[in-house]
Amino acid sequence: MANPSFRTKDVAKFYDSIRRWSHPEYPFLDAKYSPGSYAPAVDLTPFVTDCLADGRHDAIRELWSFLTPRNTASDRLLKKVLGAQIPAWLCLSETARHELKAINLLLHRMALTSNQDVSYVGAALAATVIGTRQLEVAPDYGEEMLRLTKSETPKESLLGSVYGPAKGARIALDAAMSPLGDAEPCTDKLKAVSPMARMVVADYVNRGWGQGLRLSLYYGERMYGCGDEHNQIYVDWLDFFAPPEDNTDPPSAVTKDILRAGLEEHGIACKKTATRKEMVEAARTSSGLIKALILKADPGRKDLRPEWRHAVSAWAQRVKTITAVGAGVLKAVAVSTM
Repeated sequence: MANPSFRTKDVAKFYDSIRRWSHPEYPFLDAKYSPGSYAPAVDLTPFVTDCLADGRHDAIRELWSFLTPRNTASDRLLKKVLGAQIPAWLCLSETARHELKAINLLLHRMALTSNQDVSYVGAALAATVIGTRQLEVAPDYGEEMLRLTKSETPKESLLGSVYGPAKGARIALDAAMSPLGDAEPCTDKLKAVSPMARMVVADYVNRGWGQGLRLSLYYGERMYGCGDEHNQIYVDWLDFFAPPEDNTDPPSAVTKDILRAGLEEHGIACKKTATRKEMVEAARTSSGLIKALILKADPGRKDLRPEWRHAVSAWAQRVKTITAVGAGVLKAVAVSTM
């Protein structure tokens, strides 16, 4: 299917924009996986969001046909999720509402094809939507949102294990409904990229800066739709990251052997019994050496720019805290289809 034909111009145009990441024989599927996995080549959320906003259900149906088994069950599921609604008492922008509906739709597609629990992926994606704005709930519906959040805050969750489900849910909801505060400077830019690219940014902070950017994220995200090259384009556009500087703490990939070799090349004396910390301090005496050693161990390494570090870190923490709120919203959307 080197030159597939399409029924709608929207899907044809979308395919042209991502074909370099698609499987050569199976449009929209990731070439790194077998076609039977139905793993999308990229995050499809922005395209589906635009189609929902414009009422282009025919384009969604055509895209769906490439991403799921062609059978009656798949058709029924699509019809069901196209009718899903975000509760009217959630005061969200139209863009956010359509994006959450798109996530719900693609999450159901993922569940249909992977036969595994994918709820954690949806919760994290929804949290990146809600976390880029201050959530508002209509009067008299605060307890309903709290109930939904509590149902997604089990004892083994991060907040549930520390505070218990009830208090953990309250903390999560209060965070979602609080002003953006320190996170505000970066949220307009984050709204403009795909939810999966937002997750790459949040993962960088919440997993630990020293481990670098993980553009392809994890298996569950890849089954939803997560292409590292596609994410790279979004991350480059955000311009939150830059190559490491000499004041960067070298990651574990910069081993003692790499440090020793670098010191010797620059004529810097180093005792055989020197600790890694001592080697790093010695390397800092030579301008550019730490940066060079980091890039030698990890050529694609990038770190948060100092001017963005505070805002992006605050946003990533916010997203981490409100994951249960994202899950609760998606639960409300799922209930609307019943």
